[in-house]
Parts: sequence; structure tokens; C-alpha cells
Amino acid sequence: MQRGPGGVFAVSIIVRPDDVRRQNQLGIMLALRRHGNLSRTELSAATGLSASTVTVITNSLIQLRVIQSFNNTDFLNGVTFTRLIQIGFIFRQMLNAFE
Repeated sequence: MQRGPGGVFAVSIIVRPDDVRRQNQLGIMLALRRHGNLSRTELSAATGLSASTVTVITNSLIQLRVIQSFNNTDFLNGVTFTRLIQIGFIFRQMLNAFE
């Protein structure tokens, strides 16, 4: 152990990237369950994850057919955006695997 600021011992913790990825994936899935259909931007705000992290994780969940994307248009502004929705059975199975 090394002494940190103020003479307090500092403990190093090793975090595996797979554990971080799983934790972020769970955060995204819980946000979708809690808030319903969200865009990637809304997921980023809801989870505190960066936009690029949300994109990587949601793309992997789409490939696994855990979530699905669909385009939506805001007719007032004419802007098209993508929303993400959960797919029932597989989504629940993955959430149960985390618990």
C-alpha cells in the first residue's frame, strides 16, 4: 500500500473492462425499463454515460435482439430521430441474468 494525500493509505482496485461493460449494459437496460422508449441521447442523459458508450452498447444489444430501434419524426420540427425499445422475452432474460 502507498500513502496518499494527508498520509492516508491508498488502495488500488483493479477493474476489468468486461465488468464495466456489463455494468453499463445493465444501466442502459434499467433505464429503458424505467423510462420506456428512449433515444440514445436520452439514454446518455438518463445513465450519465457518454454518447459513444451508449452507441456501442445499444448497437450490441440490437445485434443480440435484446432491443430494437425505430425511426420517429418530430412533425413540428421535421427532425427524424431513432428511439430504442425493449423486446420482451429476451430483455427480461438478460435482466434476470444480471440479478
